[in-house]
Amino acid sequence: MNTVEELKKELPHIIVVALLVVVLFFVLTKLDWINCHQIPGWCPIYCSIAGRSRIALAYGNSGMGNPTALRGEIMRYRPSADVELIHCSELNFNLLKNYELVILEHCKKLSVGRAEALKAYINSGGDLLWIGDSATELFYTPTRIAELKEQSKNYSKNKTTPYEKAMKELKEKQNLGAFDSILFIKYLGERNVTHFYFRRVMNKQDNLMLSGIAKETYLNFTSPFIFSKIEANPVVVSRLMDVSLTNNETYPAFLDIKTTGRIVYLAFPPENLPSHQFLLNIIDYLASCD
Repeated sequence: MNTVEELKKELPHIIVVALLVVVLFFVLTKLDWINCHQIPGWCPIYCSIAGRSRIALAYGNSGMGNPTALRGEIMRYRPSADVELIHCSELNFNLLKNYELVILEHCKKLSVGRAEALKAYINSGGDLLWIGDSATELFYTPTRIAELKEQSKNYSKNKTTPYEKAMKELKEKQNLGAFDSILFIKYLGERNVTHFYFRRVMNKQDNLMLSGIAKETYLNFTSPFIFSKIEANPVVVSRLMDVSLTNNETYPAFLDIKTTGRIVYLAFPPENLPSHQFLLNIIDYLASCD
C-alpha cells in the first residue's frame, strides 16, 4: 500500500481527532479554564462558533469613573465588542446571566437586593471587572425597609426584630463586606494624588493581562487622580500591580481574583490612564470574543 492510499485510509481518523480537539478546546475556553489567546490562532475559530461576547457596563448615580467614556474607549479599540450600558438599579440574575462579562463602575451605592443578584452571577461562573468604590455603600430600598418594619410590629421589646437584625447586618455589609467571600477585599476609602508610580508586582509571563506593561511607569496628572485604598487577602488574591506614592506609601491597584468565575479588581477607572493597552489587556482576558 503506497503513502497516498495509507493517508486516505487514515484521513477519517485524523478528521475525528481534529474535531475532538476543537470540541475540547471549545469546552475549556467556554468554562474559562483556558483563554483563547493562550493558543495561537484559536480565538478566531472559537469566536466564529461562540459569537461575540456580550458585555454589560453597570453604572449608578455616584462613584468613581465615567461609564460613557469607558464604553467609548472599549468600542474605539475593540469595535466588534457588544457593550451595553445598564443602570445598577436594574441588575438581576436573569439579566446578568446573559452576559459573558459585567463591568461595575460609578456604582458606589447599591441596594442589598442588587448586590445579591451580583453575587449570584459571580457564583454561577460569571466574569466581572470591578472598578474603584463600586458597591462599597449598600442600602435597603424604601419598600424593603417598610416590609421589615411591618414584620417587626408584633415583636416584644426583649427580642431582636427583623428590622434590627437587618440594620445590624447592613453595617457589616459596607465597604465590600457583603462580598467578602468573593472579592476578599476590604475598602478603606479613597485617595487623591497628582503623581505616582504604577509598578508591576508580578512577572509578565505569569499573567496575560500584563502583556506589554512596563515594570514601572511614572504618571503625572494636572488634576487629582482618584483611586481606592484597599486591603486584599494575599492567600487568594493575585496582586498584579501597585500604586506607589513618592512618600513610599504603596497600595494594591490591580488584582486578579479567581473564584467560580474570574474577577479583576481595579482601584481606579482605567479610562483615566493615558495608555489604552492596560484596559484592552483586561477586556481581552475576560471577554474572549470582543
